[in-house]
Amino acid sequence: ALLKGLDFRRAAFLRFDNRDKRFLPAILLGLECEDFFEMDRSMQGRDLDYMPEAQAYMKGQPVFAGDPIFEGGFPFAAFPVIWKGKFHGVFYADMSGSKKRAAMNLQTQMGCLALAELWRSVPAEFN
Repeated sequence: ALLKGLDFRRAAFLRFDNRDKRFLPAILLGLECEDFFEMDRSMQGRDLDYMPEAQAYMKGQPVFAGDPIFEGGFPFAAFPVIWKGKFHGVFYADMSGSKKRAAMNLQTQMGCLALAELWRSVPAEFN
């Protein structure tokens, strides 16, 4: 939905490691990133105000501002995945390489909010 329906060029899932307080790159779709699976997205020793995945985790809601995870990855969206009441990670998508350099339009933001709402409370039966 992020890639096809909302015109994002890249989408990723970052799984949260609660013990080490870090986001582990798990899935990457769309534009490639050579070092995606080697990325260090630790919450320790960083300015969390600008880390979109940390903001999505701490606020429990979608984030559209901060420093993109990938160079040139603006505009972007990051939102939490909560399943059975537990935070599991963050979906992140950006429009890297597109001609859109301004903030995403209202229609795209609303689509992201709708998807985020679905993933904020994944039903326990979903396996």
